[in-house]
Amino acid sequence: MSAAVLWKAEGGMLPAFLNQLREADVPVSNVRPGNNCITAVTPAADYHRLRPAARRTGTRVRIRRKRGLAFRLQPLRGRAVGLLTGCVAAACLLLFFSSRIWVVIPSGLEGKAAEKALATVAELGVAVGQPYATLHPKEISLQALQRLNSVIALTVNLDGCIAHVDMVPDNTSHPLANETALSNLVAARDGLILRTEIRQGTRMVKAGEGVTAGTLLASGATETNFGPLLGRAEGVVMARTSRTLTADIPLQQQQWRPSGEPTVTTALSFFSLSLPLSAPVSLPDAYTRQRDDDFLTVDGLPLPVGICRQQITPLKAVTVTHSPEEAEALAHRLLTLREQTELADAVIKDRTVSVQHTDEGCYLTAVYTCVENIAVEVPVTVIN
Repeated sequence: MSAAVLWKAEGGMLPAFLNQLREADVPVSNVRPGNNCITAVTPAADYHRLRPAARRTGTRVRIRRKRGLAFRLQPLRGRAVGLLTGCVAAACLLLFFSSRIWVVIPSGLEGKAAEKALATVAELGVAVGQPYATLHPKEISLQALQRLNSVIALTVNLDGCIAHVDMVPDNTSHPLANETALSNLVAARDGLILRTEIRQGTRMVKAGEGVTAGTLLASGATETNFGPLLGRAEGVVMARTSRTLTADIPLQQQQWRPSGEPTVTTALSFFSLSLPLSAPVSLPDAYTRQRDDDFLTVDGLPLPVGICRQQITPLKAVTVTHSPEEAEALAHRLLTLREQTELADAVIKDRTVSVQHTDEGCYLTAVYTCVENIAVEVPVTVIN
């Protein structure tokens, strides 16, 4: 679009003003008369030619609107150096970060095993912010397998800026294993066997027998006419067991409690860089730290750009004194929590609790009679 000016002429001799423009061959279009005024459009390059005619006829001319790309780019003329520098910097950043890993996605393992595997491959170069052009996936896989005992296969696949770390857990029953799958069932604790349900393997005990921890309950080796058949021992062995749990609450306890207002620090996380957005905080001698990360995501994938917040709460040691009744109540509460954790899979048939109060605190001893599965599968490795 060529640059043009919409102008308005007022006062003076307007007809004579238009006639002089026509005689001077000044391009004028879209002429619209108004109340003692006229509006028209003239190319921006010819606008200065309106001045002689306006001066001779006593007409006042004002610009109402400017049109065209030239006027839109005019504010940027003084910023050409800045724009050029910004374009060059943007191109350099694009080239720099487009050749690096943005996301590392593990598969095959979960929990702490996955965290350990990711930490291992990160030491070998598979981490956010690392260049992927210099990576050698096959060498990384071999070195990672030497360091990880819980993985039987590991591959690193690069998909643009995304690194996929695919892992196969070390399971002797896996078809990729070089070892024969063999396992036995042994007793996890002492007990009197009530019934057995051996689904696979050879049963070694029967109902009514007493066993101790470590006793072989079922063997994965089965005798056949063609020799022993090696496999897994699977099943359930229900037994009556005796369990003992304790809970000890002293009359005086030292507890860590918040003291003062928490402090929140904010930082911008950009790849492997952490840029603080708040003033540095001096850490107290004792404190709790709570972290909240808010990263940008695209189609469910986290990007290496986000805000990290940390709430630091100072703590102080406080001595709490309990009465004997309060200590006993806390001991019963602690005992209930231990029951829910350690006897979650057992059926409690009988429960006897003894309470002992001393000058130092309250001591609970609970003896349980339970019915539970004491069979634990223990793998046995047979090298071919």
